[in-house]
Amino acid sequence: MTSIRLVGVVISIGVLVTTASALGKPAGTGDSARALSKSSSDDGFEAQAVRTCVDRWNQGSMLSWGPALVDISFRTLDRARLAEVGLHDAHARRCVALFAFEYPRDPSNGCGRATVASGRPGYCVDRSGTFFCVIDRYGAYACPPRHEPLRTAPLRKANAVTNRRGVLTLNTPLDGTRPTPPLAWQRLYPHTDGLSRLVGVPRTCSSKFPTLVGR
Repeated sequence: MTSIRLVGVVISIGVLVTTASALGKPAGTGDSARALSKSSSDDGFEAQAVRTCVDRWNQGSMLSWGPALVDISFRTLDRARLAEVGLHDAHARRCVALFAFEYPRDPSNGCGRATVASGRPGYCVDRSGTFFCVIDRYGAYACPPRHEPLRTAPLRKANAVTNRRGVLTLNTPLDGTRPTPPLAWQRLYPHTDGLSRLVGVPRTCSSKFPTLVGR
């Protein structure tokens, strides 16, 4: 249970290299491990934490977030980005997902300035800008509206993908890790993209799981 609580607060899925002004300074390997454990060599614990981060994404039924290339890292977010999703602590490293979406190739213009998606010749991917989501303290992912990608944060290295239904898969499986049990609100309430489809959630529940009634 301890590792799950830590992931909900400090783990992040994002890119390993972005501009510091937009998404904060990327954490090095030592910083990442220290954020999770007193021992910077506890690779097993860190791997399980990342597995929990991926599981939380998939448990959120993030249906509108694929297909896309994704990159995973521990990092901070600046106050402006945190404010977009209602979070505040700019010093905490979090679980952030940055996405470069794939889209059908235009029959006339091809991919334009984008590139052909690897293994998908009929699709293009634009790595010059990304969209982001960040996990909140309730284990749900908060995402700002998708209008324009964050051009100051290109996707330089992808180590995960989402499919058409938003299911997130790491390029390299984390051997020796175990599945993360779903949270209570994930078991009790229907939800899509991390938000409940229910209205009139009981007050006692909304105080525990405010993400259920919207952000």
